[in-house]
Amino acid sequence: MLSELKSSFLIVLFALLLAGCKWVQVDQGRVPQEFLVHAREYVGEYVGNFDGLPGKLVLSLDTDYLRLRFVDGIHNDLLGVGCESKIGDLDYLYFQGSDENPNLSQITFKFDSNKCNRQVHGKAIEIHFSTDHGKNILQLTIVERYYYQDNGHTYLEGMFAKSN
Repeated sequence: MLSELKSSFLIVLFALLLAGCKWVQVDQGRVPQEFLVHAREYVGEYVGNFDGLPGKLVLSLDTDYLRLRFVDGIHNDLLGVGCESKIGDLDYLYFQGSDENPNLSQITFKFDSNKCNRQVHGKAIEIHFSTDHGKNILQLTIVERYYYQDNGHTYLEGMFAKSN
């Protein structure tokens, strides 16, 4: 009886934790119509660096297609010279908060490290949104290495602040 009660409690607790969180899978990089207003809030240019490489992230919206580009004025490759990495389609949107007042907190783009796939294992770019003194901030991460023995990861990371 006690174990059934514990199980029921854990199920209810888990459901409460998930309430207010919503993953939205995106088809062919196109933001669903009902979420476009939230995506528009973050469109713009962000200045910062990724893994020590200074540059600019450009998040743009072409009708309903959300694009991400990295521009550094030299080779425009997020991983550096010679990698020919490619940022692909938007894959997921993640919202927190209620259905009436959702807050876009993360987006995920497909990613191909191309010629640097032995050094960088990640197949996705995760972007976490935050604000600092009213300015939008993007924290960008890509898995650099998977460690199968302990299910650990190391990440390449960057931080960008909205400039326009």
